[in-house]
Amino acid sequence: MLQSVRTWSDKQLFPSNKIPEDGLSPRRSVVRRKIVLYHNFFRTKVRPTASNMLLMSWHPLAARQAQNYAERCVFLQHNDAAENTVPYLGSCGQNLFVASRKTPWFFAIKNWFLEYQNFTYGAPIRNLKAVGHYTQMVWATSHKVGCGVAHCPGGPWGTFYNYVCHYCPAGNVETIIQYPYKIGPQCGDCPESCVSDALCTNSCPVKDFYSNCNDLVRVANVCPQEALVVTRA
Repeated sequence: MLQSVRTWSDKQLFPSNKIPEDGLSPRRSVVRRKIVLYHNFFRTKVRPTASNMLLMSWHPLAARQAQNYAERCVFLQHNDAAENTVPYLGSCGQNLFVASRKTPWFFAIKNWFLEYQNFTYGAPIRNLKAVGHYTQMVWATSHKVGCGVAHCPGGPWGTFYNYVCHYCPAGNVETIIQYPYKIGPQCGDCPESCVSDALCTNSCPVKDFYSNCNDLVRVANVCPQEALVVTRA
């Protein structure tokens, strides 16, 4: 569920003096909106198309956890998955990106998405590091995202910027990782709960931890009936 990092060091493509000091911080609402927008944009671009791709929205606790880990300035390593948990949604997946200079969030997120070039839907995953950022980004039932970034000066690797995003509930389930979403017409599983003709809005606020979750939901009325179709990948 955790992915290895992506790195970037091209000083010409993204001169850091063009980005304000706080221009990357998800503490700013405009940055949070952009991060969510970028994720949802790329989630509409999967091919073959997805019939159950959920709309992503911001999760404050996941963002705080991502920010805390970014500020540890650990280079090229993930934290313990047990640290990335949120109430009702359980554990969260983690994507990392490292750059030697300030780099726009769009570029970091696009780099994760570009791993689709190494991915064939339904084919066995032989190298998770080559596709894992992509599969987590487009995991249909991961509908919450929270991100953080930190400037990490000094250290044995020099100065770097540490980008971290958490996705809840976590994707990249080992037994079905080659099927990050369900193939079909966009919004095919949620025709009455669809935005942009591509993303489902009927997410369930709790993770399906048990095989009989759908039955329990019907009895306890935790989720709307229409959410059941997309509570499981």
